[in-house]
Amino acid sequence: MENIFLKMEQFLLNNAWGVIIAGIIASIVGTALCYAFKKLIEFLKKKLNIKKEKQRFLKYTEGFYRGASAAYSKHSSYRQVLLVGDFLMDALFEGLKILVYLLATSIFISFSESLWIDLLLIAVCSFMIYPRYLSLRNIEKTYKQTYDYIFGEDFTEKCVKGAIETLKKKQEDANEESDTQNTKSL
Repeated sequence: MENIFLKMEQFLLNNAWGVIIAGIIASIVGTALCYAFKKLIEFLKKKLNIKKEKQRFLKYTEGFYRGASAAYSKHSSYRQVLLVGDFLMDALFEGLKILVYLLATSIFISFSESLWIDLLLIAVCSFMIYPRYLSLRNIEKTYKQTYDYIFGEDFTEKCVKGAIETLKKKQEDANEESDTQNTKSL
């Protein structure tokens, strides 16, 4: 069997007719692969378009839900606590999914003996983690938008300035107390 492959290789590489036949075979195989790839792309576009419309609908309903809950929570502190809890649970759930993917990949890598399988596992894990990461970023973005809507955009700045002023006052008071204790001890 090996002898046949060796003779074919010698014919295709060393003979003029072999080079011509190899070119014809390569062009037929390339055309067949291009046709198959084109059909695969058309099939995936059809399937992904359906999935894309479904994702668009889910994204719209989630945005409506977040907006409606932000509007209801603007007037009640109890609803604000529930809204923050909702964001925390969503973020925690997405974070746990990412950790589970990483843990499962680590377990499979520890059992694997081949470097190529390890690289394949890492690639599959990264494709599974990326949508979860995007969802986590989306949760953070909607939380910030809701927070700004409920409390106002300058609320965070006011809180930071108030914290800095309070810290400065405490340091000044601590310095004054230490000065008075030093003068009393003298």
